[in-house]
Amino acid sequence: MAEEFERMKQILPLFLLIFAFACSKDTNLIPGNTAPPDNTVEDQTIINYINKSYISLLSREPNSQELQTAFDALRADDFSDTSRVEFLQTVIDDPAYLDNVYANAREELLRGADTTDIYIQWNGLMQALNDPNLAPFYPLIQEEIDRMEDLMDVPEDLASGAIDVTEMYRRVVNNSLYDDFNMGTENFIISTFQFFLHRSPTGTELEECTKIVDDNEGVMFLQTGESKDDYLDIFFASDGYYEGQVIYLYEKYLFRTPLSEEMSFYAQIYKANNNYPELQTLILSQDEFAGL
Repeated sequence: MAEEFERMKQILPLFLLIFAFACSKDTNLIPGNTAPPDNTVEDQTIINYINKSYISLLSREPNSQELQTAFDALRADDFSDTSRVEFLQTVIDDPAYLDNVYANAREELLRGADTTDIYIQWNGLMQALNDPNLAPFYPLIQEEIDRMEDLMDVPEDLASGAIDVTEMYRRVVNNSLYDDFNMGTENFIISTFQFFLHRSPTGTELEECTKIVDDNEGVMFLQTGESKDDYLDIFFASDGYYEGQVIYLYEKYLFRTPLSEEMSFYAQIYKANNNYPELQTLILSQDEFAGL
């Protein structure tokens, strides 16, 4: 495991170059000059890797054509790190990839709420905005509508590149649905800490974060805030959030907690570029996930 991690650090510059240009690379193949397959890696290992990757990234198995195309490419390049990165890029390029990322977030944080559930919540707020009896609360209701519309816009904004996965997560926890599931300020804070940081807040953290979310001045991760927006800004820019994302992906795909050096290494990369697909590719291209 440690040897593989050291190897990953050595090939990282090459990996980043491949990932950045995989979509636009124009490769000219010379007929009859294909290297013979490396039979040291069993065909079933490659097939298993393709299936696992599709399920992990798209929540489905590849069809027969996708399986054959991926297998041929991976086998032709001896199932190398490079070939795995290029294969993963083709899967990530599928429009269903971002839809799946969002679907997983809704499943885990909004108890599986779908677009219909979100629309119903929004529609109820719109009706409240037209109720004369609620006129004193119109500003608060409008704020809730704005938050819900931000959530409704996630699929389109993700697809267009207007937002990244971090902003997606922010919107998923910043709406009336999430508040309903985690009623009260303390429950909101505890739930975000437990899901994203993989720990509960300390007593002092809970006290200070409660002040911030409730529009009072407090100190969180050595930064001062005095609103829920401040809490979210500080939270999703913290080292703990990026480390938590590495933990989340390791536990999800490798079924273990990352070593401290692994967590620090990948979290620094993710924080530097905020590129979630790249983080996934780094982890899914490892020998450990490939079954080697």
